[in-house]
Amino acid sequence: MQDKFIVDYRKVPRHNLVCSVIITDGDKESFGVIKNVSEEGLKVESASKLPLHSSCNMSFILPHGKELRLKGRFIWMSNSNSYYTYGARISDIGLFNRFKLKKYLKQLGNN
Repeated sequence: MQDKFIVDYRKVPRHNLVCSVIITDGDKESFGVIKNVSEEGLKVESASKLPLHSSCNMSFILPHGKELRLKGRFIWMSNSNSYYTYGARISDIGLFNRFKLKKYLKQLGNN
């Protein structure tokens, strides 16, 4: 039974995806691993503590070889002993990158 106080605000489905991501916040560059993706956001794990609620650039390569670059904000964080888990909301992806992401997610949905 789901806790009645936990509300899931997701409007689009998430898909599992494991790939490396480069996160740039100003001059600081960090690395992480994407765990899932949707049209609106990403779940990312990283050994680095990243800033919440500030805009950062992210770059990653989808499994079929298409590179995506986008801007996003980390809106939540949890941590364990050795890594941090973040939820990122995509704030600016550009038309061509949005098309590539939607096409990839559609392929995942058809499998």
